[in-house]
Amino acid sequence: MRILFGTKEIAGYQRGLVTALKDLGVPCLRLELEPHAFSYDMPTELTFYIKPFVAGVRRFCVFRKKIMRKNGLAWALPRFLVCFVEALLRLPVFVWAAFSFDVFVFSYASNFMGYFCGYHDLCLLKLLKKKVGFVFHGSDSRPPFMDGAHQAYAKTQPGDFIHNLKKLSDKQFHKIKKTDHLADFIIDNPTTAQFHNRAFFDFVKLGIPYDFSASQSVAVQIKNFVILHAPSNSLCKGTERILKSIAVLKQKHPHIELRLLQNKSHKEVLKELAHCNLVVDQLYADFALPGLACEAAHFAKPVIICGHHDPATVQPNGVSCYVSPEELEAALEDFILHPEKAKDLGQRVQEFVQNEWTSQLVAKRFLKIIKGSCSELLVEPGSLHYIWGWG
Repeated sequence: MRILFGTKEIAGYQRGLVTALKDLGVPCLRLELEPHAFSYDMPTELTFYIKPFVAGVRRFCVFRKKIMRKNGLAWALPRFLVCFVEALLRLPVFVWAAFSFDVFVFSYASNFMGYFCGYHDLCLLKLLKKKVGFVFHGSDSRPPFMDGAHQAYAKTQPGDFIHNLKKLSDKQFHKIKKTDHLADFIIDNPTTAQFHNRAFFDFVKLGIPYDFSASQSVAVQIKNFVILHAPSNSLCKGTERILKSIAVLKQKHPHIELRLLQNKSHKEVLKELAHCNLVVDQLYADFALPGLACEAAHFAKPVIICGHHDPATVQPNGVSCYVSPEELEAALEDFILHPEKAKDLGQRVQEFVQNEWTSQLVAKRFLKIIKGSCSELLVEPGSLHYIWGWG
């Protein structure tokens, strides 16, 4: 069984999973056709004759994104042409992959042929008796009327905001409907999976398989009390309110220091995690240990995460400081006044990821999902009641 992961990397998820699966002796490969803003490491083991095609697609993808941002009727033909050309560039990669792998796992609802062909390329994989799965990470499945990034985008478009949001919601709904129909298995977070019409596997209970083989936790002497905030999207993460809370506390506690990381590479963020006392992840989280928080856990760094989920039932439970947005300032001050609490929480969350979310354990669960023998992680969409969202 040969597994291909693609075609977008999200927060190092695929890298960690591929590394662990290879350690278990499973032949697999990560194929990234779109360059990421946070510069995740690219796989280097591509077959020599396919490397030029992948490099060409990645370069053209940057150009395509610039054109697709253009609005108006005058740009309709250019947008169509760049999608068509990109599909032609992707075609050799698709043909190579279709005859080289048995299982295909896509993140962020991606596919091989890009915007031009929709999901027809995946229909061909099904005709070839290939197994197809999707892993969703948040905004790629969350209903747009519950999603901060989608709402912000709807406000920038011409016309009525509610009408624009409905169009985005309809588009998201039909995308999820297609993936539900095509997939042999779906992995998603129950707090963002409201549009699914079939059972899926619980993303949180499966775990996040980060590969930290190259970034081991080290003891670092820190003079001040350093608070780290590294938003991928400052609006959606509530950065403005977080910075205001820290500024108020700095007047009372001058020894605290804020390190704000924006538009930095993944490697730079990992480096800074070793040099802080506390991480403030975001203001509107759907679960208690999202990407940055999980990365911080490997360095034994405590994390404050805000959201509207019930702290008593949010998953995974008890491994981070999960509070409502209104309680952020109080939670911050408690850790500033009692640094031993921060240290204890950091050790507790590190123990959790080292015992429950090791990449090897997640990879073994993932293999069970592929083989259809992991029913304990299945979630029925009819059982979902969470409606807060934001992301």
